[in-house]
Order: sequence, then C-alpha cells, then structure tokens
Amino acid sequence: RDYFYQVFLELSEYFYKKYQIPENEFIKTSVDILNKRKSRYPKLFNEILELLNIPENEVKFCVDVFSSGKFPIVPFDGVYDVLDCLKNKNYFLGIITDGDYMRQRGKLKSLEIEHYFDTVVYTDILQSPKPSPTPYQYIISKFSINPKLSYYVGDDPDVDFKGAKSVGLNTIRVLYGEFINKKKNKYIDYEIKDIKEIINIT
Repeated sequence: RDYFYQVFLELSEYFYKKYQIPENEFIKTSVDILNKRKSRYPKLFNEILELLNIPENEVKFCVDVFSSGKFPIVPFDGVYDVLDCLKNKNYFLGIITDGDYMRQRGKLKSLEIEHYFDTVVYTDILQSPKPSPTPYQYIISKFSINPKLSYYVGDDPDVDFKGAKSVGLNTIRVLYGEFINKKKNKYIDYEIKDIKEIINIT
C-alpha cells in the first residue's frame, strides 16, 4: 500500500495547485476508496476524481504518475532470496498480473524484479483477467510447460487460483497483505505464512 500512498501524496499536491482541492481531503478520499475497493480496482482514479469533482480527463495524469516507477516498492521479506534460489535451480519463472497495463508495468519497474522472470503476462493486454484460465493456458502453451510440475503462487482466493487450477497447475497461497483474512477455497493446494516455504514445496 505504500506505493499508493506515495502516488496519492504527489497527486494531492498537483490537484491543490490546479483546482485548490485541499491536500488532506484528496488523500483521505483516495485512501477511503482504496480501502473499500482494494488495490486491483481498475476504476480507482476515476472514482476519486468523480467524488472530488475533478475533470475526468485528469485520469491520464493520475495513471502516468502511478506508472512512472519513480516511487520505490519494497517487496515482502524473503522475496529476493526465493527468486535467487529458484533461478539458481534453473526454474522457469513467470508473472501473471491483472489491472491496467501501465499501472502494473510501473509497479514491476519499481520492484526491480523483472530480470528474474522469463515472461510477464499482462491480462489487460490479453483482455482476459483472472480468474479466467486464459492467461495461465497462454503461458503453458507458449512455453510448453507441464502444469503438473508447475506452481502458481498468489494471495487473493477470489481471483488467483480458480483459473490456475482449471489448467492443472499446483497452487500456493501466500498469507500476506490485504487478502490475508479471506477464506481458503478448494482451488488452493498449499497455504504458507512465510514465502521462503515455497522452496521446500517446489
């Protein structure tokens, strides 16, 4: 969430100078909507602008700021260790990410982890977001992957695992972040509290 807060702070300064929207009002409205809709909400900036009576054409500026990659994102503890370990074992690694292409591209840029991955699939480009099986099948088919020997790692039970399981992938849920309190479902094979546990499962 820190990335969103940094974006909201910069946008609040911009909209105060341009439209005299109080900065604290912009930030509070933005945070309230983020908490209500969650981070994957595709119309986040549209709703913020609408509630604050800011012209809709400013959405592009909001997305540009979000996608700039200039705000640092710190991954959860252990992520780099796991990625290093898996790459050293010559695992094929991929990412499937939902949401606006530019927004997600900016986040990946800020995380500085793209070099670990052999492919990144943006479901916005495929026009087939999770839980559709399409992005999972796309990777399996394009790279001739055996799903029975492969694992999909996610955190949101509502969208991450149904599509992965439908194409035969093993699934791992990491109990981190904003979705931690959602109930487990039948599409989840493993639940872990420490991302380093992936090394012992795969």
